[in-house]
Parts: sequence; C-alpha cells; structure tokens
Amino acid sequence: MNGNRHKVFWGALSLALLLSFPGLFQRWSVEEATHTVGLVAAYRDVAALADQEGIEDEEALGLLQEAGLTGLMVGDLTGKELSNGALPLWFGPKNGLPSTWSGALEGDSDGAVVWVRQGDLDVDLVRRHVVARFGDVPFYEGEEGALFLLPLSLSALEEAAVLPDFEGLALSKELALPILFRPAPSHGLDGSAAMAALGAVLDENAQVRALAPSGPVVTAYPNVELLAEVVRERKLPLAKVEFSRQVGAIPLEWRVFPSLLPLHSVTAEEIQSRGLDGRQIVERMVRAARERSLRLLVMRPVSYSGPQTMEAFRADLLAISRGMGRHGPRLGWPEPIPLWQAGLPDAVALALVLVFSAMVLLWRIGGRYGEVMGVLPALLLGFFAVALGVVTWKVPFVARVVGAFAVPLFASAACLAALEGWRTPWKGLLEGLFILLVGGVAVAAFFGTPYFMLRLKAFSGVKLTLLLPPLFVLFHDLKRKVHPEGLGDLLRRPPLWGEIFLLVLLLGGAAVVAIRSGNVESVPQWEIDLRDFLEQWLVARPRTKETFIGYPALILWYLFRRRDWLPSYREVLRIGSTLAFASAANSFCHFHTHLIFTLWRVGNGVFLGCLFGVLAAFIVLHLIEPAWRRWGRILLD
Repeated sequence: MNGNRHKVFWGALSLALLLSFPGLFQRWSVEEATHTVGLVAAYRDVAALADQEGIEDEEALGLLQEAGLTGLMVGDLTGKELSNGALPLWFGPKNGLPSTWSGALEGDSDGAVVWVRQGDLDVDLVRRHVVARFGDVPFYEGEEGALFLLPLSLSALEEAAVLPDFEGLALSKELALPILFRPAPSHGLDGSAAMAALGAVLDENAQVRALAPSGPVVTAYPNVELLAEVVRERKLPLAKVEFSRQVGAIPLEWRVFPSLLPLHSVTAEEIQSRGLDGRQIVERMVRAARERSLRLLVMRPVSYSGPQTMEAFRADLLAISRGMGRHGPRLGWPEPIPLWQAGLPDAVALALVLVFSAMVLLWRIGGRYGEVMGVLPALLLGFFAVALGVVTWKVPFVARVVGAFAVPLFASAACLAALEGWRTPWKGLLEGLFILLVGGVAVAAFFGTPYFMLRLKAFSGVKLTLLLPPLFVLFHDLKRKVHPEGLGDLLRRPPLWGEIFLLVLLLGGAAVVAIRSGNVESVPQWEIDLRDFLEQWLVARPRTKETFIGYPALILWYLFRRRDWLPSYREVLRIGSTLAFASAANSFCHFHTHLIFTLWRVGNGVFLGCLFGVLAAFIVLHLIEPAWRRWGRILLD
C-alpha cells in the first residue's frame, strides 16, 4: 500500500514521539523528585550583621531561618582571616608574642604562631585540628594559655587554610543547620595533610552536608583525586559553582560526578560593576533556581547604596523564598540527581527526527513533498533511521553530530510547514508546532541526562540552529521561486536599492542573533527590564527572538501572502519567521532547565508572539496599508 510523503513524515514523527516517552518520563520523574533548593548564607556575614544590630548570632540566624534560610556556609579560615581577628586567638610571628613566651620559644623555627588564651577557645579542640593539618608541631602550655608553633611562615599561610571556623561550626551544630563547608587551599602542605584536616572537621560535624572548595585553587591541587575520594567515601555532594574559574574545579567535578549540587551566587564585584540592586538580585536568584535548576543559592548581605541591615537582608531572603513557593522549587536541603543513561528508544527517536526532517527538506526543495512514496523506500528510510539510532546510542561522537544537526533540521522543517500553510494559517501553524514539539522532546529525552543537565558536557548545535534555518528557507524559496525570481534571475540583473537594504538588514540581524546567543553582556538595559516584567507576568518568560520577531513575522507573512502584497520584498518575513522555530528549538536544548518549564516557556512564546503578530497585522491593515497606497509606489519608483 502506497502513501504520500506527507503521511510517511507524520508517521515517522508519531513513532518518534512514542519512543521519546520513556526518556521523558525518567527525566520528569527525577526533576520532580529533586526539585529542592537550598538558600544559604555565610556564617561570617551573619555574624557581622548580628554585631551591627547588637544581637546574638543565634537570634540573627533564627530571624533568617524564619525568612527561608535553610543552610549555613562555613569554611576554613586562612592566615589572613585569623590575623584580622576571625577567631578569639592570636595568629602572627614569634616576635609579636608577650615576653613571657620568649624563653619557651628560644631556638625554635620562625614559623607562624597560634596563641590561644585561657578560656577563649577549647585548647584540645584547637590542638586536634592543628595536629591534623600540620602534624606534631611544637606545643607549649602555661598560665596565659596554649601556643602552637606552625612549620610554615606567615606569608606562606596568608591565603592558605590554618584552622576551621570553630564558631560557625558550633553554632550550626547547636541550631541543627545543614552546613556547606568550604575547605580552603592547602598551599605549602602535602595533599594528604589537607585531607586529614578536612576529615577531622567531618568527623566532628555530622551536619556538614556538602563541600565547596574556596579560593582560586582547589584544596590539595594538583592531586584532586584526594578530595574526590573524600566526597565518594563520605557520600557528600560537591557544590558545582556556576561560572567558576577555580583551578582544579573541572577535573574534580568529573571525578565525583554525579554527586554535584549546582550553586549560584552573586559576587560583590559583579554587583558593583553592573549596578545591581536588591530587587534585581532577588529576581536573579529566583530565576537561577527556576530556569537553570540551580540547587544552592548563596546570598550575601552586600551594600547596594548604604550599609546593609539585618532587616533588608531578611527581606531579600523572604522575597526569594516566596518566589520559590509560587513558581515550583521547594525550599530545603537538596540532594544530587541520580545517574542514568539515555536508552535505545530515545536514540532511535532522535535519529527518526534527523532522517525524516532532512528528507522533508529535500522533498520540499525538489517539489516532491506531495508525491506518492512506495512502501519499500519508506521502510528503507525507517531501517536506516533505526540503524543510525543504534550507532547514536553506542558512539558518543555520532550522538554529538546527530544532535548538532537534528535541531536545525527539524526547526527548518517546522518553519517551512508553517510558512507553506498560508492558505489555512491556523493549520500551518499547528503543523509547524507539532514538528517543533516532537523534535524538541526527542532531543530532550536523549540528551536530558545528568551529564548535560549538570553541564559537564556541552550540547553542539545551538549556533547552527540560529544560522542554518534561514539559509534553508532562503535556498528553498529561490529554488522553488517562492520569491518571484530564482537564484539565476537575481544574479543576472542589477540589484535594487530595496533589496540591498534588506540584505544588509538580514545580515546584520543574523550577526546580532549569533553574538547575543548566550551572551548576557550584550543585552541592553531596557530589554533586561522588559524580560523582568515578562517573568513577573508569565513566570516562564518566552525568548525575545521568537516573541517579538519570529511569530509576528509569520503572522505578517500570512497577511502579505494572502493579499499578494510586495512579492519582491516579503522574503524578509519568511526569513524572520525562522527565528520563532529556531529559538524555540534551542529552548529544548537547555537541559539544565526543567522540562515542564521549557514547555511552558515555548507555549508562552507562541501565545505572546502570535498576539503581537495579530496586533502588527491590525496596524498594517488599518494604518500602514492606506498610507502605502498613497505613497508607497512613489517611493519604489
């Protein structure tokens, strides 16, 4: 029995959709089960606010817990921090000690000295951690307290870990608050000594629930395997700090995968350089958890226009916790996502989308899309897609190539289906959206695994999806003479000024789209404000390219084509329409975003984009078209 190519294509898409369900269900189940976000503050920041307000640290933390705080960040203290009085002890050179100690230290090395006065800190506790990190160092005890002579100089320990923050650890234990512990760099020490010091902290503090190395270099670097062993043996997740440039972080993350918790924070330098205020920081934190599935949010009381107060910091935390409650993520202490691999059905679904989207483009360009196709050719295409799916499932390089080209191909097929349905626009739009949905979920099912969700692996094809669909549509239109002239006709005659203007406009727009993709710094402030407004109104903000360019261009194309207006110039509307489907297809490639949120975002883009398109069509019909009748011909002539 024979069927036309249209039916073959839709049958392949339906099969791909069915095969994607197992992978989609696995991803959806994990996302729902692990949709918990931890809101964390640094203990030293809280202590500073408490001192400023004249209240106890316990009271300050109680107020912040009521506002949504779920954990405390505590870490190792460096020599510089101890010198500045972070703990009630003296840290410095031998010659800075009282004369009563001079006899005891005579003849010893000139290493840094830790002096604990009687009654300020538990001497046995300090000694355990000094020995764990530095070994059996010289130790002296007298009426004025206890003294430890370290084997390293002050300069060597300035940016290196010396002692853990005993006060923060004790307070967290008292309040039963989960701890995000930050081991500092171990300059000048063997990696095993740093791990022994970390082990002493973990043995005494069961409330440590995750690790996040601090400083420019990972603890025990270059032997990051030592820290990876601690993470695996203790079953403690590692915080994966977003946009971190820490030396050793990437190899460490690969070694402990998938025991990772993505973390987001805003540094004081970024706040000052970009002029962020409290509202923007709160919205950014909510967006990070909602859109990028960040599991740990670190808030710091930074001065926006004056000294930060406890009440202002509490208000920021409360605003974030309310934002979480409205939009999905639960506040609590998160757990890492489990490990799973994409299945064979997911790979076959992706291969079906690639093969049949490519064939549809060839059929449309060759003018054979509506022709009859025999059973044997259809089965051969199906067998080829299945074989490609098996190879895709087994060979990572092939999977990368298939993914990179599947997305621009199905986005192009979706766009052409919508454009060619101008006689019945609602039907053409629905066909294009169905192709987009099937291709999107096939990509999301196969690549939506922990490697890509945690961004250890990057997806190839995002830039191609923005650049190839306009080229496919343009080539199709010139070959099929959707544009009144073919490619040969255009090359044989001199260009018109209007065409030159449109060509420059299209090339400039393509450059802007490519540069702006993934580049937040190139977005102007007015657009950032508009995005914030749309997020508050729609929650899942649709992308600018599809909302304000792509779908409006598609609606205007329907209008111009049905009225047969400006046949030589409406190609720009067809090219602009590709942005709707290319941008929406790329949304499915953001695997760190929850699948439900992606579907919500794409749906909002269709709704809002078509709404703006209808509004633009109304303006054209009732304002521009009457003026064009009067003045347009004069301008063209």
